[in-house]
Amino acid sequence: MKMNTDISNHDLVIVNNKEELLFEDVILESNEVDLKALSQIDGYKEVRYKDAVYMGTVINSKRHGKGVMRYRNGRQYEGFWDRDLRDGKGFERYPNGNTYFG
Repeated sequence: MKMNTDISNHDLVIVNNKEELLFEDVILESNEVDLKALSQIDGYKEVRYKDAVYMGTVINSKRHGKGVMRYRNGRQYEGFWDRDLRDGKGFERYPNGNTYFG
């Protein structure tokens, strides 16, 4: 897998303490994204934000294609992105345990 990548139009912060959200904290809950296969394609990036991590394709410095976004509060989105916006089919788990697929 490739290492963290700076995306210029986002506020990226790497925190080196126990509060840090790790890429290893991402546990897929749907079949929308295959990270092993995705990590082999050109454009795959792992990005650390202030309160989240993203693993997926990035094109022109934007999340685009398939990817997973895991937030510090436990929320997680697995699915499609279009120019940094969620788009199309995806799975989301909210901090309260509720899920949405569609």
